[in-house]
Amino acid sequence: MTINPCPSIQTLMKKTAGFFFCIFFCLPLSAQIHAADSTVQVAGHWHMHDKQNYHVTEESNVIKNEADTINAAKITYQLDIEILDTSEDSYTIQWLSHDYRIIKATDRQLIPLYKLGENSRIVFRTTETGKFKEIVNGDELLEHNKKEFELLVSQYDTIPAVKQWIDKFEDRYTTRETIETTAARLINQFYVFHGANYKLGEEVNSQVKLSNPYSGIPFDAVMTVSLDEMDALNDYSILRMWQTANSAQLSRFAQNLIKEVAREMNVDVKESLQNISPMINETRIASQIHGSTGWIIYSTQTTEVSLDNVLNLEEITIELQ
Repeated sequence: MTINPCPSIQTLMKKTAGFFFCIFFCLPLSAQIHAADSTVQVAGHWHMHDKQNYHVTEESNVIKNEADTINAAKITYQLDIEILDTSEDSYTIQWLSHDYRIIKATDRQLIPLYKLGENSRIVFRTTETGKFKEIVNGDELLEHNKKEFELLVSQYDTIPAVKQWIDKFEDRYTTRETIETTAARLINQFYVFHGANYKLGEEVNSQVKLSNPYSGIPFDAVMTVSLDEMDALNDYSILRMWQTANSAQLSRFAQNLIKEVAREMNVDVKESLQNISPMINETRIASQIHGSTGWIIYSTQTTEVSLDNVLNLEEITIELQ
């Protein structure tokens, strides 16, 4: 078997960096404002069958050498949220995603993957304060993805290159662990501040674990949370979160992943990996939260994953309608 020298290590790193948007898991930290002592308790105050509708925008760009955009995508969709059940110590919540629109996609082959969550239903539980606990309908989500991939295979069965691409992604997106981690990403953005008290202007630092569905071994990370603004008159607060994953752990995992992809492409990356720079994974979330109910008014999440000279940038916004 002939092993080819790698024509472009950046090609492999671009593929590897993209996976890291699916593995971060920030510990979910709804909001009641106490103006007297300048603190906010973020806690959900919801009732059975309460409903809200949100507009979600997801945009991603892969940038090489700080200037060249080699892949870009933007999708929008509607998110309907309903409180299905309440108890003394938990809420059961349903999310329905629908009306997906592809605004931009430079890699047309990825469009089916972008729309994988369309018409999906996620049911999960939180604590009595709205802190995320667990996905309830993991089996249903798994069945949804399997049916979507079966449909894709039937549509592209006569195009070998596309079918091969679909088969590779099917292996990753039809396991319960990967599906639940992917589903929890947006949920964690929504509820990351719930279940804790914050003091105006004070930064709170903590060590957290980021789940890794590909190996099961979590990554270490440092998370900082702060209450930036509280408006008792208009009954809202603005909170921010910064999260940085352990670069050394990420880099070791990235190199192993690059080797795996290189073997599939029959290329030799041994020499190139000796000069690879550390991987960086940073996430920032800013949310405006209604004080009396704990519903999100507006939230934005930015994730930056850099590996050598390739930057994978993703931004997700959630806006109350």
